[in-house]
Amino acid sequence: MVISYSDPAMPEDAAWLPTKLPAGAGAALADTRWGEGTLAALGLARDKGVPGVLDADRKPPHPALLATASHVAFSAQALREVTGEADPRQALAKAAQGLDTWLAVTLGKDGVLFQENGAIVHSPAFAVETVDTLGAGDVWHGAFALALAEGKPEREAVRFGSAAAALKCTRFGGRSGAPDRAELERFLAERG
Repeated sequence: MVISYSDPAMPEDAAWLPTKLPAGAGAALADTRWGEGTLAALGLARDKGVPGVLDADRKPPHPALLATASHVAFSAQALREVTGEADPRQALAKAAQGLDTWLAVTLGKDGVLFQENGAIVHSPAFAVETVDTLGAGDVWHGAFALALAEGKPEREAVRFGSAAAALKCTRFGGRSGAPDRAELERFLAERG
């Protein structure tokens, strides 16, 4: 069981953060829990010209975060809350209006919907025997951001993230259930 608590007295100021990404950073990944910090990190990624990935999984993100990120991957619930649309395809289309940001929504065992060449396309999930889904979304986002940092196009990055999340689901544990690179590469090779 995971119980998350956000202390309302936690300072929001992000002025203490570095003014540039570390040397060699190929992407930045942040979520919606600390809006000011996330906005700063995504801005640094934009300034450096590398992907800035927003994991929009919990509370609906501020519009400035959506506009600053290069890539936003929503959870189904967060996308529903942002758009008021129950259908994920319609919700993704609605969220994309007026944004120059690549968008996706992760749907667990139902795969991922994402934008490609002006259309919303589906990437199916990998079929696995699920043991524990704790942390699968975090693993997906981390692997997706890594793939982008390595220069993979979005479609390949979605598949890479989906494979990592699928492997994580085959065993217990959040972080301890995440696959290593060699295991992930073998899984992808076996799955074609």
